[in-house]
Amino acid sequence: SLKEKLETFVHPYVMRQIDTEITEFKSSRTIALLFVEAALHYEAGAERLFDYMIVVDADEHVRMDRVMVRDSTTLPEIMQRMQAQMPPGEKMAKADFIIRNNDDLASLKTRRKLIFTLLHAMALGAHN
Repeated sequence: SLKEKLETFVHPYVMRQIDTEITEFKSSRTIALLFVEAALHYEAGAERLFDYMIVVDADEHVRMDRVMVRDSTTLPEIMQRMQAQMPPGEKMAKADFIIRNNDDLASLKTRRKLIFTLLHAMALGAHN
C-alpha cells in the first residue's frame, strides 16, 4: 500500500533523527530527562531507543470525540486511522508507565507531574 511505502522511508528517517537527539542529549547531560512524543513509537520500533515508555490513553469514545473536535474530521476517518495503529491494549501492555486521560486537563497535568517527578528522581539517582 501507499501508506506502507511511505512508512519505509519516513520511519527510518525519524528513527535516525530521534537517535541523533538521544546521542546529543547523553553527551551533553545538561538536563536530567529527555521526552520524545510520537503516536507511532511502537509501530516504528522506536521503543528500543528509550529507557522507559509512557503511554497516554483514554477510552475510545473520549479519543474519538477529541480527535473530531481537534481535527474537524469524520468518524469514519478516525476509525480508519485508529485501525492502522497498534491497539491501545497492546501499547499499554508494553508500556512502563500508563497515564489515563479520560478527565480534564488539570487531572492530566497531575498525573503527568507524578510520572515526571518519579522519572526525575530515578534519573538523578542513576547519576549519583
